[in-house]
Amino acid sequence: MLIDAKKKELLVLYAITQKNDCSLQKLSDELAIPKRTIKELIRKLNLSITHLFGIESFIYSTPKGEIKLNDLYHENRRMIFCQLKLHYLKESNRFNYLLLLIDSPHAGVSKDYLAKQLYLSTSYLEKLTQQINKILKKYQLQITSSQNRYFLEGNELSIRIYLYLFLTDAFQGLEWPFTTICISQLKKQYQLSSAFLLTDQSEKQLESIYLLLALFTIRLDQHSLIPPASTEIMEVLCLLQKVQDFSGTFKQRISTFLSELDGSMKQPTPIF
Repeated sequence: MLIDAKKKELLVLYAITQKNDCSLQKLSDELAIPKRTIKELIRKLNLSITHLFGIESFIYSTPKGEIKLNDLYHENRRMIFCQLKLHYLKESNRFNYLLLLIDSPHAGVSKDYLAKQLYLSTSYLEKLTQQINKILKKYQLQITSSQNRYFLEGNELSIRIYLYLFLTDAFQGLEWPFTTICISQLKKQYQLSSAFLLTDQSEKQLESIYLLLALFTIRLDQHSLIPPASTEIMEVLCLLQKVQDFSGTFKQRISTFLSELDGSMKQPTPIF
């Protein structure tokens, strides 16, 4: 959902945070980006990090030409990367557009409301829709327009999985992404299975489970339903299990209770 310039900045920052030592030449070779461009990207990254976090010279060059991170913030490098990425996403009209579609009490969102919230003309909104659809096409999803309202359409199972991955990757537990439903409300309303409530679960990992629950709840409230008389819960869990490193311990626990759920699927079960 980011423009190419911001993607390149984050690509460079991620590469630097993954290495103990590197140089402009190594970064240039690895990322296929000219050294001059990398220097400019690092300058922009430092400006953004200083503006957002008050950190001076987060990335610096040694007399030997090595590219390093400020030692004072080395332990927080991943957090800084995630916060910067979320900041860039929040500046993106494409990201905010999709977030408005997700975080809605209704299945469709009016054209006028979207244009007002994004400070865009309705004509540019159409252009933005086309841009997002190019991204969604690879997941066999699309945003459609009917009676001046926009809808996210496609296989409902694919929609739920894509949106979960989209939200967890963007927010990384830093913020709660929804305004239409709060996590405290979910905690009061639903009790997690004992399979989730283990001693090694962190608060962020538990929050990712509630995020999935919130997403399913919102889609149900929007009357975006998975066709009945099938085994979607098992399909969701099996697909989540195959996705690499998106939900930490949650993914690891899936295999421990798939067999238990298999028996319960013989009876009608709510999709939660």
